[in-house]
Amino acid sequence: MVLTRDGEPDLRLQPGEIAICDTAIPYELHFYGQWDCTVVTVSREEVTLPSRTLNNAFRKCFPIPDVGSVLTQLIESPIFNKVLSRESSEFLGHTAVDLLAGLVYEKATPYVPDEALRVAVHGYIRENLGSS
Repeated sequence: MVLTRDGEPDLRLQPGEIAICDTAIPYELHFYGQWDCTVVTVSREEVTLPSRTLNNAFRKCFPIPDVGSVLTQLIESPIFNKVLSRESSEFLGHTAVDLLAGLVYEKATPYVPDEALRVAVHGYIRENLGSS
């Protein structure tokens, strides 16, 4: 499968890989041969990662082992697709987004120490001192 986006190089995905796409930018999925896949959309604001980390994630594929396999099992499970209550579906949706963020963060390019401190301080401010 090939993920084509405006202004970005194409991403070629093999079976067992996950790609993250910014849906605010036009994109197309091209399938060659027989494919079985799941496409999930989440607003960018729901993924609580630094912009740099998320922007870098849009440019690569992630193998499914580790966190990716848990995410895939959750999304493809009958529980996720047949949840009865709105509250339960919200919890499972947040769980899927958190697993996705964990997968991206685990593979992220490390920050240099000064930048890591700045990102941590901004994250703390957003989380604890932001308007409610």
